[in-house]
Amino acid sequence: MLWRTQLPSLIPATLLESSVSFGIPDDFKELVRERTNIVDLVAETVQLQAVRGGADNVGLCPFHEDRNPSLHVYPDRGTYRCWVCDQGGDCFSWVMEIERLSFPETIEFLANRLGMQVPRTQGRPNPEGKQRRQSLYDVLAWAEAEMHNYLRGSKEAAHVREYLQRRGYGDDIVQRFRIGYHPNDWEWFLNRSRGQFSSQQMHQVRLVGERESGGYYDNFVDRVIFPIRDDRERPIAFGGRVLPGADDSKGKYWNSPESDLFHKSKELYAFDHARQTIRKTETAIVVEGYTDCISCHQYGITNAVATCGTALTEQQVAKVKRFGRRVVLVYDGDEAGQKAAERAVTRILSQAVDLRVLTLPDGEDPADLLSRAGADVFNDFADSAPEAIDFKFDRCVERYGLGSVDGRERVRDEMLDLLAHAPNMNGSDRLDMILGKLAHRLVTDERRLRNKLEELKQNRHQRLRPEPVQIPQTNLLASAPQAEREVIEILFVQPDQLHHVTAGIGPGDFENPQLKALFERILDLNEEGTFDGSTSVLNSSDHDLLLKKSIVAITDSARDKDIEKLLRTEVFGEQLPFLDNVLNAMKLRRTERQTELSKHQLSQTQSDVSSDTLDALRQIQKAQLERMRHPTTLK
Repeated sequence: MLWRTQLPSLIPATLLESSVSFGIPDDFKELVRERTNIVDLVAETVQLQAVRGGADNVGLCPFHEDRNPSLHVYPDRGTYRCWVCDQGGDCFSWVMEIERLSFPETIEFLANRLGMQVPRTQGRPNPEGKQRRQSLYDVLAWAEAEMHNYLRGSKEAAHVREYLQRRGYGDDIVQRFRIGYHPNDWEWFLNRSRGQFSSQQMHQVRLVGERESGGYYDNFVDRVIFPIRDDRERPIAFGGRVLPGADDSKGKYWNSPESDLFHKSKELYAFDHARQTIRKTETAIVVEGYTDCISCHQYGITNAVATCGTALTEQQVAKVKRFGRRVVLVYDGDEAGQKAAERAVTRILSQAVDLRVLTLPDGEDPADLLSRAGADVFNDFADSAPEAIDFKFDRCVERYGLGSVDGRERVRDEMLDLLAHAPNMNGSDRLDMILGKLAHRLVTDERRLRNKLEELKQNRHQRLRPEPVQIPQTNLLASAPQAEREVIEILFVQPDQLHHVTAGIGPGDFENPQLKALFERILDLNEEGTFDGSTSVLNSSDHDLLLKKSIVAITDSARDKDIEKLLRTEVFGEQLPFLDNVLNAMKLRRTERQTELSKHQLSQTQSDVSSDTLDALRQIQKAQLERMRHPTTLK
């Protein structure tokens, strides 16, 4: 990069290069991170006590002589931090420090702990591989444009446009979601792509299938097309729906098979459209179908997303959890919908989110309800959706009843088994309330419920606890200039302000090497299109324990200061004064340094310059400094 500079040897070299895969795919590392419960992991070494309803867990820090609990473990962030010795990081940092393992060994350790097999890839990423990957994105972007333009402009697609209009999808919706149509032609892609892309490229992204007899054929034939996009708004797959009366022997919906770019268990349809509203409302509405999702957006429910032909997965919940704590699962009111909702609760309850389950009345789907009753009624249903634990209990009661001892025992056993799979609630107020409610409704002793639950957990979590190891590390953040630290805090909380920051300052304006390294890492991630706050920086720093510690410390200080509130505070109708003041402080320091340099240069050359010229230059310097110290406007 043009802005890249050499950092002191104190900063690990890995800060200056992309992470090394060590033969382990990045997707697998993220899966290990998402499935590892940080509270359970740390509790294998340190006795923890849940506080603030389980949002925080405290214990004696193993990295220094700790007499009062100063280690805090945050399940919602997946991080830990000692507020005395300033050690901190994520699940990978913890294992690397406690077990004294390398990063590849840490992946193996955590994967074995989860009962997962570690897949392998070969070697480091290379420019040729990156170029090949980009060519696959180009193929999908081309296909999206071809199908979208064919829908909007072709005479042969007039019946499809009429169908969409009957569904209430006007041209604005078609354009916003880039809806398309693939005609009833098994070689349409193959013929139109000649001279641009090879059949092998299109097969790699699953636009075409391979015939047993040789050659290829188009997928998505005679289907309405819904592009599935990643976080960078690039098409990575498609969902296709048959038109009414057409051949649906392969199913009403048909999604792209998985490819190098598309993993259906990770992606959510319309997440690129819904992300900002999810962040704003801290709530995600999860529906099952693309058309239901689009209908929600059409009626102003713009925090709606849809699964991509699968039940909701842990990875998808983890994706949503970065932006909002509340997840409302919306299912049809028929028996199939009820069963799907129950399976989702069993699978997802262990995630640290406020999980709600909304089953719609009279077998309606979201599009039907919105068309019949409107957005206000839908929102009322969503707001009153029961917590997942209450939904599960009611379903158990429907199956077994409470009128007999056997029925109550079966309800009890199923509910406790569910709680045993949610270890992050251990010791929390929430668990106490759930057990109290269960005891009351089952007419049994709460202590017996708790003992049986602990018995179930012990059977599932018998592990050895290693001796803690202290690893001293150097920390330069304590002496960092306030403005430099606040720039990083702001970017961690409001990543969309990066363009405003880079318009005023660059890496050369940072004196602190750790903060400079963090700023450069942010710029790298932004170029890749993956920067979305502190979590993305933490996730990209798997091998750098010092960097992870800095990220956690800065994230905590941003929360303590309530940086987000400071950024929202208006002064004279503007919402950027806090950020601008921070940037002005750094620009003032830059100007002062430049002024000192200019003075030195003038002193070296003043024998060759007239006194009037020297006086004029000094006045210009003085005026520049005064403008920086006392700006007349906030802009």
